[in-house]
Amino acid sequence: MMSQVKEIRWNDLSEAIPAFLTIFMIPLTYSIAEGLAIGFIAYPVVKAFQGKGQEVSLDTWVIAGVFVARFVFMTLRFQ
Repeated sequence: MMSQVKEIRWNDLSEAIPAFLTIFMIPLTYSIAEGLAIGFIAYPVVKAFQGKGQEVSLDTWVIAGVFVARFVFMTLRFQ
Protein backbone atom coordinates (compact mmCIF):
# COMPACT_ATOMS: atom_id res chain seq x y z
CA MET A 1 0.00 0.00 0.00
CA MET A 2 2.77 2.44 0.80
CA SER A 3 4.36 1.98 -2.63
CA GLN A 4 1.76 4.39 -4.04
CA VAL A 5 3.08 7.20 -1.84
CA LYS A 6 5.88 7.84 -4.31
CA GLU A 7 3.24 8.79 -6.92
CA ILE A 8 2.05 11.77 -4.84
CA ARG A 9 3.24 15.14 -6.15
CA TRP A 10 4.89 16.29 -2.92
CA ASN A 11 5.96 19.63 -4.45
CA ASP A 12 2.28 20.60 -4.96
CA LEU A 13 1.04 21.47 -1.47
CA SER A 14 -2.61 21.33 -2.52
CA GLU A 15 -2.16 17.59 -3.05
CA ALA A 16 0.60 16.87 -0.54
CA ILE A 17 -1.14 18.24 2.55
CA PRO A 18 -4.40 16.25 2.17
CA ALA A 19 -2.41 13.12 1.24
CA PHE A 20 -0.15 13.50 4.27
CA LEU A 21 -3.11 14.12 6.58
CA THR A 22 -4.86 11.03 5.24
CA ILE A 23 -1.77 8.86 5.67
CA PHE A 24 -1.11 10.30 9.14
CA MET A 25 -4.68 10.12 10.45
CA ILE A 26 -5.47 6.53 9.43
CA PRO A 27 -3.21 4.98 12.09
CA LEU A 28 -3.80 7.81 14.55
CA THR A 29 -7.58 7.29 14.57
CA TYR A 30 -7.40 3.51 14.07
CA SER A 31 -9.85 3.94 11.20
CA ILE A 32 -9.38 4.04 7.45
CA ALA A 33 -12.73 5.79 7.08
CA GLU A 34 -11.80 8.58 9.49
CA GLY A 35 -8.47 9.13 7.73
CA LEU A 36 -10.15 9.32 4.35
CA ALA A 37 -12.74 11.72 5.75
CA ILE A 38 -9.99 14.05 6.95
CA GLY A 39 -8.40 13.89 3.49
CA PHE A 40 -11.72 14.63 1.77
CA ILE A 41 -12.19 17.65 4.02
CA ALA A 42 -8.63 18.90 3.66
CA TYR A 43 -8.45 18.69 -0.13
CA PRO A 44 -11.04 21.35 -1.05
CA VAL A 45 -10.08 23.53 1.91
CA VAL A 46 -6.40 23.61 0.92
CA LYS A 47 -7.33 24.23 -2.72
CA ALA A 48 -9.60 27.12 -1.65
CA PHE A 49 -6.87 28.70 0.50
CA GLN A 50 -4.53 28.57 -2.50
CA GLY A 51 -7.12 30.26 -4.68
CA LYS A 52 -7.73 27.09 -6.69
CA GLY A 53 -11.18 26.34 -5.32
CA GLN A 54 -12.69 26.26 -8.82
CA GLU A 55 -10.51 23.23 -9.63
CA VAL A 56 -12.45 21.17 -7.10
CA SER A 57 -15.63 19.54 -8.38
CA LEU A 58 -18.98 20.20 -6.76
CA ASP A 59 -19.17 16.52 -5.77
CA THR A 60 -15.98 16.84 -3.74
CA TRP A 61 -17.30 19.92 -1.97
CA VAL A 62 -20.54 18.08 -1.13
CA ILE A 63 -18.69 15.04 0.21
CA ALA A 64 -16.44 17.29 2.30
CA GLY A 65 -19.52 19.05 3.67
CA VAL A 66 -21.14 15.74 4.57
CA PHE A 67 -18.01 14.66 6.44
CA VAL A 68 -17.82 17.99 8.29
CA ALA A 69 -21.48 17.65 9.28
CA ARG A 70 -20.81 14.09 10.43
CA PHE A 71 -17.93 15.21 12.64
CA VAL A 72 -19.99 18.09 14.06
CA PHE A 73 -22.95 15.85 14.88
CA MET A 74 -20.68 13.21 16.40
CA THR A 75 -19.04 15.85 18.58
CA LEU A 76 -22.37 17.27 19.72
CA ARG A 77 -23.74 13.80 20.39
CA PHE A 78 -20.93 12.84 22.74
CA GLN A 79 -20.95 16.02 24.83
